[in-house]
Amino acid sequence: MKRISLQLSTLLAALFLFAFSCQDHYVPEEPETLKIRTLPIESPTDGEYSRTRFGMAIEKLGNQAIKKFGIIISTHSIGSNNYTTNPTIANQKLSINEAATIGEHSFVEASFDRDEYVEVFYRAYAEQTNGDVVYGEVFKYTPADIVSIRVTNLSGNKAPIEVDLDITYLGAIEVEEYGVVYSYKVNVNDPVTPNPTLADHKIKSAVALKLGKQTIGLPIPGNSVIQIYTRPYVKYKNGNVFYGNISS
Repeated sequence: MKRISLQLSTLLAALFLFAFSCQDHYVPEEPETLKIRTLPIESPTDGEYSRTRFGMAIEKLGNQAIKKFGIIISTHSIGSNNYTTNPTIANQKLSINEAATIGEHSFVEASFDRDEYVEVFYRAYAEQTNGDVVYGEVFKYTPADIVSIRVTNLSGNKAPIEVDLDITYLGAIEVEEYGVVYSYKVNVNDPVTPNPTLADHKIKSAVALKLGKQTIGLPIPGNSVIQIYTRPYVKYKNGNVFYGNISS
């Protein structure tokens, strides 16, 4: 009987030590941190050629509510040194008046004329209710570098579908290729991207980059599509890609 009692006591002690060991090594979960990302600058949709679209993406919401979010910019005007390469909320804020949801958000601002601005430094920001501010990566936009290119006409949604491009400025950095990116749907329930990129369909121009107008035909399956979105793209030799206005 004593032997059984001794074995039971030993078992209970072992279970107690095991439970204590598990509690001692418990690691609490880390609170989720707000994560945002700055998006490359773009030209806005059709009809807003003289304006500029800034973008940011919320990737994780975190545990603190977001009070304000958007883009902050610092502009380097010609002949002025009153700017910073690392803008904060002390600089110009372009607040986005949308719900702070996961995904991409944008703000359309007046254009930055290459005869007035040398550089524009911009980044995403999000201000939380506890006062903390989270920043995205700083991007630099140099107006004189960018090719001025836009879609001026889309022929329709029946073959042959053609896009007219107008190039009014060649930019200051070397271009690897340019042309049109596009997305479309053939059937009503097909998915379609309203902001096409190189990840969708593209047709590269066969003409060397030069000032003036040109027409590019878009290969599509069959004789027509239900919906189509197009915009010009320019891929630079440094790896950067600029997208122009959207036409549909």
